[in-house]
Amino acid sequence: MMIGLDRTDRRIVETLAHDARLPMGELANRVGVSRRHCRVRLRALESRGIIRGYHLQLEEKALGPHVDAFVRIGLPLNEHGARDALESVLLDLPEVLEAHLVTGETDYLARVRADKVDTLTHLITERLARLCPNTQLRTSLIVRTLKRAN
Repeated sequence: MMIGLDRTDRRIVETLAHDARLPMGELANRVGVSRRHCRVRLRALESRGIIRGYHLQLEEKALGPHVDAFVRIGLPLNEHGARDALESVLLDLPEVLEAHLVTGETDYLARVRADKVDTLTHLITERLARLCPNTQLRTSLIVRTLKRAN
């Protein structure tokens, strides 16, 4: 359940989650409101930050050859400033597709993409490993994706 959303807002969000390209008239029909009312609600959801954007999903093979990997990053406990430096790098690197602060054996999980293994190796050894001494990195290449979120 989405907190802070009434039934109409939830129906708009759930409908767009399945197809964000629906024309306004079709969205209004599916939600059961007028086109004008739907447009007002949609703009309000966007301005409140509930809907933060509309994204393109590509067939990954169309991108050409590439290597995706998960990088688990563990920081030393006594390194002050390492967390801020790492987060800044993760946010700035275009190769980082996703980055998460996680619980467990490591501190962060990043999904990265490079055009080839050499580029991935450089990203890991030159950009991430050099952030602070004793950073633990564990990398797993993604062989095949079985399911991906919208």
